[in-house]
Parts: sequence; structure tokens; C-alpha cells
Amino acid sequence: MTLHAIQRAAERYGITLTHDDLRRMVQDITQGRALLCRRAQNGKLPIYATDLGGQAVRVVYDPADARVVSVLPRTVQPQMRHRVDQQARARCSGKPEPRRQRGIYEEDLTEDA
Repeated sequence: MTLHAIQRAAERYGITLTHDDLRRMVQDITQGRALLCRRAQNGKLPIYATDLGGQAVRVVYDPADARVVSVLPRTVQPQMRHRVDQQARARCSGKPEPRRQRGIYEEDLTEDA
């Protein structure tokens, strides 16, 4: 796991991130429990939103090494805020979350793909 991610979590959230926390985040990502915020594209790594101590944090994930590379600041892009809020409401209401395939939402999948 990365020292950089541990340092960014302390700097940006005031959280002491452990290697166990990082492993759990990787499990959340690989098992589809984390929210995909940005797909990997043009050499950029994917960004996921995952839970850390009761708060949502966005992380950069390297699928080639299966590790969290960095923890991003609290700001959420406006186009992602709706999706994050929608998922949070579903968790609180007890309704099932949208079905995902490897972190991709069902509405993102098309029949012609």
C-alpha cells in the first residue's frame, strides 16, 4: 500500500489511515461496494468513493497493482454529487442499490456495448 495515500488522508481528512484500512478499501473496490466516480481513461487511473470511518472519501485506485494510490480532497464534482447522494439515500432507506458489474452502474451499460 502507499505512504502517499496515508499522508493525503491525514492532510485532507485528519484521519490516521492504516494498512488495514487501505486493504478494506481495495476489497470494497474489487467486490463492487465502492462507487465508481471516474472510469480509467487516457492513461488516468479510476477514482472510487468508498467509506472510511463513516465518511465518504474519494480514492485513486491502481487496478494493475490492486492498491489505493491517493486519497482526494473532499470536494465532489457536481455531476457526481447526485449519484453519491442517490446511493447514500438508498443505503439509509434500506432499498437495494443499483446492480453493478465491476463498479459500473446498470444504467451505464447499453445493449449495443
